[in-house]
Amino acid sequence: MIVLVFSLSKYTGDKIKKMVLFLALIPLFTSSLTMDYFTESDATKSKGTPSMKYGSATSGIVCGDMLCSEANGKPGNLFVSGGKSVEKQLTTISQSDPLPSWNSGNSKQRIIEFVDKVTNPSLPSFVSVQDRIATFDNDGTLWIEQPLYIPFAFHLEYLYEQLEHDPSLTSQSPYSEILEKKDSLSNEHLEEIPELFKILIPTYPEITQEEYLQKSKDFLDNTKHARYNVALKELTFLPMVELVSYLQENDFKVYIVSAGFQGLMRSVSEEIYNIDKENVIGTHPEFLYEFTEKGPMIVRQPATASFNDGAEKPVNIQKYIGKIPIFSCGNSGGDIEMLMLTHYHENHFGCMVNHDDESREYYYPNEEALDESQKNGWTVISMKNDFKEIFSNYTEKIEYECSSDFWKNNLDLWDKVGLDYNDDFDETFGKNYFEPDITLEQAISMEGVGMNHLARSGTAAYLNALADPEIDEEVVRSAVNFGYVHQIDNYIENCKNIVS
Repeated sequence: MIVLVFSLSKYTGDKIKKMVLFLALIPLFTSSLTMDYFTESDATKSKGTPSMKYGSATSGIVCGDMLCSEANGKPGNLFVSGGKSVEKQLTTISQSDPLPSWNSGNSKQRIIEFVDKVTNPSLPSFVSVQDRIATFDNDGTLWIEQPLYIPFAFHLEYLYEQLEHDPSLTSQSPYSEILEKKDSLSNEHLEEIPELFKILIPTYPEITQEEYLQKSKDFLDNTKHARYNVALKELTFLPMVELVSYLQENDFKVYIVSAGFQGLMRSVSEEIYNIDKENVIGTHPEFLYEFTEKGPMIVRQPATASFNDGAEKPVNIQKYIGKIPIFSCGNSGGDIEMLMLTHYHENHFGCMVNHDDESREYYYPNEEALDESQKNGWTVISMKNDFKEIFSNYTEKIEYECSSDFWKNNLDLWDKVGLDYNDDFDETFGKNYFEPDITLEQAISMEGVGMNHLARSGTAAYLNALADPEIDEEVVRSAVNFGYVHQIDNYIENCKNIVS
């Protein structure tokens, strides 16, 4: 078994050609091959965001590898997408394309047209800077929420610790159900476990909020996603983070209004979204002020003050913002009330993110949100069709074998190496073999000897070469064209020996 690492943000088939002459064919196929990991992650697409706070005329201009406002010794408002603060690469958003990770289409066009409409002082739709309020949900809108909501995953860590300290709880509900599904717990299970929310939301009681923020940051920094194998905080949706930055550049004040846990989001909001902590509104417990020998402390209490979902969102928008947003974006039924609040503003824009990209993310369209969007004319953002990229800083690890049976049974992996199983076999290898023509899928499914053997093994060998940057696929094509079945079989067998 070999682990192949792909960057899902794009595929490039360029490889350093290791061999030019066909004479190198035999040493290639008869020697032991080294199959290395390879990663083609996109360069970090961090943005230099002009800062309203300092008003520097150079805040949006790049001087060398930093913002001129930074070079002049003035603090700038730095924005990093994707969460890798150690790999900051400051650039400016292109004036010709303010949303570069978005495909051209209705969603992108409507967003830009709305921003132009409310920021042009010569138009009757102009909205003054102080009233340009934008609110975003977080889970599923700005960052990943599958297979388990990140805030719940964090609080479950506390519950598991409690079970270790008090084993008697393991026989009680809902702890017993949590333990039963510990290794496979997902969002689908949450509503199936009675009383889970009652104990999950007010966890980490009797510690200061400062301690909670540090625990939150440690969790987001160090916990890796099972599928993407990167820290959770890095799985922000790049196009949505670009949208936040675009609105900020147009003097919008952007808030997060989410059912997620307020402290957890505040621990990283400035780092991954360039959104100030005070602009994050979420679910939170009751707090108590205590004066200790270390000074004043704000201590978390074992009771929920606000579960910031559904109708609670507009209430908290009034409490903490005091103005009606003109731009709101969510992804689920829990965001409808927030978008409805915005909907009745004279100038408004509502959008729902639709999770319809099973290949790059997850497929779980929210019918309630989609129905309301259609009814109210809100923009539905399709992750599959509107996003050029979804994440900026992760690679997906895929384990594969070298045999023709493996590739025949895993057609979904072909596009990862840049090959379509519907392609014509003869066109792929540049020689007329079959009449009528056959597809690569048909070729790899052939049984028997002779040409069937050549087609089957040649296709598998070609896929393996595309998957391995050390191997020149042109050499495999040449072997097929010359009918060197033995060499092709040796290649596949060597591959098996390497990865076994």
